[in-house]
Amino acid sequence: MYSQSKRPILTLTIIAAAIVEAHRAIALDGTYAATGEHMHGVSDTNSFVDDELAVDVLGTTTCEAGAAIVKGALIEVGANGKFITKAAGKVVGRALSAAAADGSKFEALLLPSNA
Repeated sequence: MYSQSKRPILTLTIIAAAIVEAHRAIALDGTYAATGEHMHGVSDTNSFVDDELAVDVLGTTTCEAGAAIVKGALIEVGANGKFITKAAGKVVGRALSAAAADGSKFEALLLPSNA
């Protein structure tokens, strides 16, 4: 079972350009990051269009899984900003705890983008 212990080193504020749910991958433009692509960071809260949105960009944070993820797995952005085990996309982090299924929360270490 996941026990929240997130420790972001850097959290930045951006303006949400869409309705955003907490713990999802966010692009620099304030929408969900594209599947398999780099992200700006992970949303800290739910947000509506034009709201200020805190985004964790460095450190550890809580993420929402799009499928089961094992502890230690490299992760990438999946559909709707949820996270999945790395397949063909860009690595955005490493799972520090397991996620049982779609919608599960887990802790991840965010890895800097090479883009």
